[in-house]
Amino acid sequence: MASRVLNPARIEQHEGAALLVAVVGLPLALVVFLLFAFDRGPDFLTFGVLAIFFLGLASMFLLTGGPLVTGWYSAPGFMTILASVEFVAIPFVRFITGADRLDSYFLRALMYLLLGFSVFWLACWLLRKPASLSFRPEFASENPRILFFALLLFCSGAAAQFLLWKLGIIGYEASTLRYTADVSAMGLLSAVSRGLDMAMLVSGIEFFGKHSKSFAIRIIFVLSFTLTLAFGLISGMKLGVLMPLFTLAVLLGITQKRLPRIVWAFPLVYLALQPFVTAYRTNLNAGYDMQIGTIGGLTNTMSKSIQDALSGRSSLSSSHRSSFETAGARLSVLTLFHNVLQLPSPDLLNGDETVWMAPFYPFIPRPLWRNKPVFNKGQRMSEALGIGKVSSTNVPGVADMYALGGLPGIISGMFIWGACLQLFMNTVRGGMTEKGTFFYVLILFSLTNIERDTVAMIGGAVEMACILLVISRIIYGGTFFSFRSAIAYTVPRKVQA
Repeated sequence: MASRVLNPARIEQHEGAALLVAVVGLPLALVVFLLFAFDRGPDFLTFGVLAIFFLGLASMFLLTGGPLVTGWYSAPGFMTILASVEFVAIPFVRFITGADRLDSYFLRALMYLLLGFSVFWLACWLLRKPASLSFRPEFASENPRILFFALLLFCSGAAAQFLLWKLGIIGYEASTLRYTADVSAMGLLSAVSRGLDMAMLVSGIEFFGKHSKSFAIRIIFVLSFTLTLAFGLISGMKLGVLMPLFTLAVLLGITQKRLPRIVWAFPLVYLALQPFVTAYRTNLNAGYDMQIGTIGGLTNTMSKSIQDALSGRSSLSSSHRSSFETAGARLSVLTLFHNVLQLPSPDLLNGDETVWMAPFYPFIPRPLWRNKPVFNKGQRMSEALGIGKVSSTNVPGVADMYALGGLPGIISGMFIWGACLQLFMNTVRGGMTEKGTFFYVLILFSLTNIERDTVAMIGGAVEMACILLVISRIIYGGTFFSFRSAIAYTVPRKVQA
């Protein structure tokens, strides 16, 4: 079969759109903003100009990478969109509505962010190879090996999730440390429970990517997707509900090369989850945690939480904040960077862990390394803010780079981050097989998590990559690093006249 060739005219079209944004869009946006915000003070004007430049550069970066309907799920593209929303758009809205008060620390945070992402995009531009992600299956749609492992992952993952629920150590309950049994057993069950997510993805690849007619594959996908959402609700963690939807959206994007409609539902789902999760956790802390291990007790707890969320009888209402305001406060990552800059010294956040050891920490058991660093930067942040060690406050990666090395730390760290993501994209560009799609979808969020500190992000991504390499090798066979189809997507070189 001949290789599929990307149309150079389409590439030039998107490069032209990026040039149009630079020449027309940015100046026009600046003029409109200045007319709108002229009377809001110099700080607001400065923030707005910086925000427009950030969004303009982000738009040019996304447009030069190809169609947005397919570029949004590339690792650099997704991270750019995430940063544009959580670092720029949401804080800007909160300043306009008066939810946050703009000060010099916010301006510094956005300036450092603009500088950091500029070198991030530069690294990607320098290393980018023109190609687009696509799905190119290697196996027949009725492959018994894939069906067997999808069923095995489903059964083991569902059983582990069921045990976590019955033991009362699922999601929020585990984070409250009310569970006092063997922690290693909890870790093992949590790892095995991921099989449910993997079963959903394996069966989803067959169903959406290869249009499998297998009744068993369809049943596994429907049941695994439903149970993942159900246990996500029971866990009391918003991410437990959002991650299956995110996985499905990325899978649909790769296999169908379009922007799925489900993406537009994410904000509504988050806003709906916010009051329910708050009420649910409040009820668990009030004693309902003792009965959620039974169907009847779980039903009562869920019903009361829904009623409390709808009526406003939760800790959410006591602070007189709406779901929109609470969601905005949670998603404004720029505020977290602002908090780091306000500290008397960023060194308050630094412990014994080092960045160069981050890829190795997950593989050294604590019993073998008695002085292994404790990765509790979030607790250190809470303590530095005066909240206390009982809670954990996220330290975003770019803020952590500032704490570790100041402005040079941001520049070098973001350049390396961009280079690593683009080199990874170069290895999976073109036609991805079932194995490549499985690996890519599950590793994407770990590689682009802008809310985690540097050591935690690197260690988590390396650990996840090793696990996925082994599991994908067991399911699909082949060599460990064979992600691309033999039928590659190429861009022809321009021939000089």
